[in-house]
Parts: sequence; C-alpha cells; structure tokens
Amino acid sequence: MFASFSNAPPVLRPVQLTEEAPALLAEARASREAFFKELLADWNEEEVRSFGSLLLKFNETAEQRIRSRN
Repeated sequence: MFASFSNAPPVLRPVQLTEEAPALLAEARASREAFFKELLADWNEEEVRSFGSLLLKFNETAEQRIRSRN
C-alpha cells in the first residue's frame, strides 16, 4: 500500500540548472514536436484541430480533478 501525502505541506527546494539545461530543454521540445508532427502527418487539418480541442478538454478535466482532491 502507498502512503498518502495529500495533507502534507508542500516542500520547496531550490533548483539550480546547469548551463546546458536550456539547450537540453529546447532539444527535448523539438524532438517531441517532430514526433507529433510525424505521427499526425496523415491527418487533415480538421482532425488535428478536433484532436487538439479534445486533448485540451481532457487535460483541463484531469487538472481540475487533481486540484479538487488537494
């Protein structure tokens, strides 16, 4: 069984990024974007828009659900 920490106060820890971090983040973002572009290459514009709208709705619903539990 997993312990629940939902009532535990948040802990803030400072993070220091290395000089390489911005380039690594940009590379990860570009890679993710290329992956999705390839994945959706055969979809028409309306399908992509519809998917984007539904994905946004899904993410907003999930975020609301998570926030309501805390």
